[in-house]
Amino acid sequence: MKMYGKALMAAVVLASSAGAQQLDAQKAQRCATRLSIAITGKSATTTLLADPNPQASIDTLLSSADFQDRFARFANATFNADREPGAVPAEDAPYYLAKYVLENNKPWSELFLGQYNVDVASGQAADSTNVVVKADPNGLGYFRSMPWMLRFAGNELAGIKISTGYRMMNNTIGLTLVASTNAPGADVSQNGRHSAGCTACHFDGWFALDLVASVLSRKVTTTSGGNTTISFGRVAADHLRRHHRRRRQGRGHRAGQLHRLPVSRLPPGLHVPLRPARADL
Repeated sequence: MKMYGKALMAAVVLASSAGAQQLDAQKAQRCATRLSIAITGKSATTTLLADPNPQASIDTLLSSADFQDRFARFANATFNADREPGAVPAEDAPYYLAKYVLENNKPWSELFLGQYNVDVASGQAADSTNVVVKADPNGLGYFRSMPWMLRFAGNELAGIKISTGYRMMNNTIGLTLVASTNAPGADVSQNGRHSAGCTACHFDGWFALDLVASVLSRKVTTTSGGNTTISFGRVAADHLRRHHRRRRQGRGHRAGQLHRLPVSRLPPGLHVPLRPARADL
């Protein structure tokens, strides 16, 4: 009887051990599946499924081409207006540069500050899918890439690139503003934006749209022979002069101090888009 009891106990212990091992294997497989889908968007490989410790493969997953492409697409969708893709591949400059940064193990800040230019390869049509990232001593992340600049140049009457300034702040510091709908016939010029309903976003505070746009180049639209050409020229000084004149007359705003503050005293992150004004930004 004692022998039977010992044999039964041994069988129970073995069965429990086998069951625990099977349960551990199932947990590892579930973990592998979740990791692979979350990071790469694909099912786990047979190698990863067989790994008793799939967490140890996270670095490998993060360095995979699948993750790099997936995350670059996520970044591009996040940075684009309304998460819509560009009309042509080169307009999605954040995707190509983000992928380049990940593939080459560059700091993420290179996406915004790196000396690069993202455009179609030399000799290719504007809608070509052959988009390349090139080193450019005048580059500022993807912000000076011509297809991106054209896409977000905006339609401000005097060429002030409010849309560009907003997208730069949105992409770098996450600023989110909701555009208001103007009434028919409303003054949408710079003077109109000084009105009570508009000045809060355009001239007040650290992230005032017109003030940020004032350090960027201006959009210049030229029409000749039925063809329209868009280029970018230097900032016109009268834009700043008008604003500071309003401040002296008592109708200005605290944000006018922005242009006199050294970079070290600006709010965290604001110095990212505010680089010296250039004709190509």
